[in-house]
Amino acid sequence: MVKHDLKEGDPRFFTTEITTPDRLLFLDGKLQSFKDTDHEYHESIVHPAMFAHPNPKRVAIIGGGEGATLREVLKHKTVEQVKMIEIDEMLIKIAREYLPFFNDCSDFVGVAPNCFDDPRADIITRDAKEWFMENFGPGVGQVSDDEKFQVIILDAMNPEEDNAISKGLFTSPDFITAAMASLSDDGVIVINAGTAPSIHDPAPDKGVFAQREQLFLLLENHPDTKAMLVYEESHCGFNEPHGFLLICKSHGCRKQWYAGADAIDFQIYERIVLTHSKERALQHFDGSTQYSFQYPPKAWETVYCRREPEPYECQFRGLDMNANLRELCDDPEESDFVIRKISEETLGIFANKKILKGDYIMPEALASSFVISEESKKNLVETTKIMGTGSTLVLEDFIAFTEKYGHESISQGIGQTIVEVGPSFLIRNATTKEEANIDRMIPRPTELPTYSPVYERNRRSFDVFLVATRDIEVGEEILKYEGMWD
Repeated sequence: MVKHDLKEGDPRFFTTEITTPDRLLFLDGKLQSFKDTDHEYHESIVHPAMFAHPNPKRVAIIGGGEGATLREVLKHKTVEQVKMIEIDEMLIKIAREYLPFFNDCSDFVGVAPNCFDDPRADIITRDAKEWFMENFGPGVGQVSDDEKFQVIILDAMNPEEDNAISKGLFTSPDFITAAMASLSDDGVIVINAGTAPSIHDPAPDKGVFAQREQLFLLLENHPDTKAMLVYEESHCGFNEPHGFLLICKSHGCRKQWYAGADAIDFQIYERIVLTHSKERALQHFDGSTQYSFQYPPKAWETVYCRREPEPYECQFRGLDMNANLRELCDDPEESDFVIRKISEETLGIFANKKILKGDYIMPEALASSFVISEESKKNLVETTKIMGTGSTLVLEDFIAFTEKYGHESISQGIGQTIVEVGPSFLIRNATTKEEANIDRMIPRPTELPTYSPVYERNRRSFDVFLVATRDIEVGEEILKYEGMWD
């Protein structure tokens, strides 16, 4: 203000002479995109899905007429073809002329200056529902793997908005089936899920978000859907945080989704193009951003648990504040358990005090369990083949320990083993459930739900904590069912 001698009411505040105003894109009166928060939104909808697949070559974009979603996809070296199906041809023309910052690819090495002109981009100005039905709907016949997509990005209007075109996508079982048929066996779909819920929202099938719940139920009940993961980004420029939904055709996408921040950063190094300016091609998304997406905010869980009937797992959210925490400690007067020798080679854990049904068994020790990935175990095994004999024996003993006292995560496809390292590993196994007197915090259902923010938010607690299944008397041995973690 001093530099330009600005005073209150100066008309230059409203010109481009000394200010840089934001640019906003509206469609049918609805706010769609901002110039200032372009990267926060478009990187958040594109890259979590792209990195949820190990090698995305063919990508479909539904909507995205301003070109920014296409721009983000073209940053991936693995991409060989992008089909962008946008019903509004005029929007593409307007974006080229008046909103060039959305579709500017000039800084990316190996990409056309304008994203729409890249040879990998096939711009189709059609109704997306009709296009998918014609190419992948019933009666089309067998579609070759070469024609299928690894990633579909549905960047249409928000599900809560009353728009005829979006409603045709979000509420059509035929479109959902055609979209799933167009995916490879390990393919993923990401959907703009609209305004994120709050803990004050009603049941998801009521109010302004009822159409989103209809979409969720269509996807949950589709036989090809193996996992659904929600996440949100609060910096997209809208008044409230924005939600996104990832749909996986294989349980294996969880392994990619829950990768560590360092692993994602390495994949970014390998897969994202360089720039002529030497600046990073990604301004918002990185491994730590992805890590923040891995735990959906509590509002998604709260609203999900307002479904009727209430989903089974909702009763296990958090630890029961009315239950006791039973621990093994050095002071025999204070300890709830005692270690006793059963034979020369066998030890067992026995109750030193009466344990009530529902009490937590050694939660501090179990919370100290460590997680090891499939890749880490494979690397350890390979290391034993090249190291000296002494070190090899130590590693072999460690690997054997993880096999004996570890169990797979409840999250299917995540590729992680949880290994007990506290005294809880001394608890002996019972051959039947009737003999056992403790069980996992949440008894495993016959079939895990396809979509559950409860499981995604509480997966680590569900993976480690144990509770008493009945009252356990003083002197009684603590026993767990040998198939408890299966």
